[in-house]
Amino acid sequence: MAYALVVGLTASVVSVLPAVAAPASAVAAAEDCSVSEVADAQDAKQLAVTCGKSVEVVSERSETTQVFVDASGMGRLESSVVPQRVHRGDGSWADIDTSLRPVSGGFAPIASTADLTFSDGGSGPLVTWREAGSIFELSWPGVLPVPRIEGDTAIYDGVLPDVNLHVTANRAGFRHVLEVLTPEAAAKRCLVTR
Repeated sequence: MAYALVVGLTASVVSVLPAVAAPASAVAAAEDCSVSEVADAQDAKQLAVTCGKSVEVVSERSETTQVFVDASGMGRLESSVVPQRVHRGDGSWADIDTSLRPVSGGFAPIASTADLTFSDGGSGPLVTWREAGSIFELSWPGVLPVPRIEGDTAIYDGVLPDVNLHVTANRAGFRHVLEVLTPEAAAKRCLVTR
């Protein structure tokens, strides 16, 4: 069988279009044309051709890629340079959503590839990051106030005189910045890098 390969580059998505070869012994998928995703390439090809629409091959899905078969039987790989979805512990998938929600001991993004918790105030770690059985903790030298939550950002007001600390969840981690509110605060020795 012939294969076609087309590569296209957009702002953040690379698309590769290989043909999907279905073995002659492919088992027929349930031909329910309301279905838009199936487990394997064989069933996706049959459903796509029968129903005249694009069908996703779920077993090929990852945080950055998706594989589809279109109505002609051609396969299409969509790949992004940044995570688009999260594979949860229960096996389900969720679109990235970095909005913070309350969890035990702090605030965490709804769906991010990083397992993060931001402090809910006090003397514990500012950020706790869990990955592959390891824990990384980032602390603030002092007691943190209870944060204001604005979408994906926890704002700790007054961590220093006229200085707020912003900690923001992103698709694969976090960033933190100091918001300096006055020229006097900016001139303080503790904020100047030497």
